Amino acid sequence: MRKGQIRRDQFLSVSERLFLTRGYQATSLQDILDEVGCTKGSFYHHFDSKFEVLDEIALQRAQRAFADYQAAPEANDIARLDALLYHALPLRQAERDFVAVVLALNQTPEGTLIINRLLVSRRQLFLPELERVLEALREQDLVGSASMQVVALVWEAFMAFSTNALAQGVNAPDTLLSSLRAARFMWERVLDVPYGSLHILPYEELMSVLTYASDKAAASATA
Repeated sequence: MRKGQIRRDQFLSVSERLFLTRGYQATSLQDILDEVGCTKGSFYHHFDSKFEVLDEIALQRAQRAFADYQAAPEANDIARLDALLYHALPLRQAERDFVAVVLALNQTPEGTLIINRLLVSRRQLFLPELERVLEALREQDLVGSASMQVVALVWEAFMAFSTNALAQGVNAPDTLLSSLRAARFMWERVLDVPYGSLHILPYEELMSVLTYASDKAAASATA
């Protein structure tokens, strides 16, 4: 690995640790420079701004989520589809500290941009895999014949659920529960699988993540 790439990776790893422990807004560029032990010139050689670092971290987390999905136990049935949809959501227990970072940026331009990065990067990674999984399931007559154009539209609505959850936090639990149920039903209806076949994300896990993240975001805002 080249020296420049090593330094870039160091900026990313140090920044991610600081953002997750202190919060994005509470972490200054100088904090990052002090931890890495370098100058502003070195930082700006790799990144245009602190936000660009956060944007890159969001992309990396999407890549890790996809790697987690690929490492999940192999299945040739609906369980594989369920695992894909679960890992695609940026709301899993494994994401809770980064969810706190996002919630702390709620109602800010940075927050809007980072949510968009989370969703776009997951679409790019997971949607082609979803097409492959559905094709394999169709060969076994386990799902219906919905076109990928329709599936892509459902995917966008599915990701909108994530956007709403990240925007609302734990402020509207009844709405979140209804939205989660609607997301499950939507997939089951479009893919023509029996009701209750998909679990996607347990409601208890969703609320646990959002409660933890909301509390942490509030604490970082008052620190």
